[in-house]
Amino acid sequence: MAKVKITRDICEHLVLLLIRDLGIPAGGRVLHASLAEQWDSTGLRTQDLTRGVRALQNKGQLREFDYETLELTPAGHKRMYSMRLSSMSTAVAAKRALAAAAKLHAGEGDAEGPYVSGQSEERRE
Repeated sequence: MAKVKITRDICEHLVLLLIRDLGIPAGGRVLHASLAEQWDSTGLRTQDLTRGVRALQNKGQLREFDYETLELTPAGHKRMYSMRLSSMSTAVAAKRALAAAAKLHAGEGDAEGPYVSGQSEERRE
């Protein structure tokens, strides 16, 4: 089975992608339960969600509104829609991690072989 390292940056990025997909604006709120429900579709561990949320809170991009609700800060909203190169590389890594997790969940293992940095899908074949 392929082992995929889920970094803190990937966790943060995926949390923001889920919040974006839910249509949460700056200053908008999302229930922890709604985020957890969406997270289940990633196939990743609940601990990874917690890790991403805490990291975003530490950076001031998410905050606790009450015991069951998170609020997206303007800084979090800005990051959610930023297109910096570091964000793009994190997005690519997140996409690969999700694809690998989906394959493992479907019982396919690592049929395509290991990911090699700097190679596109076409060059891997």
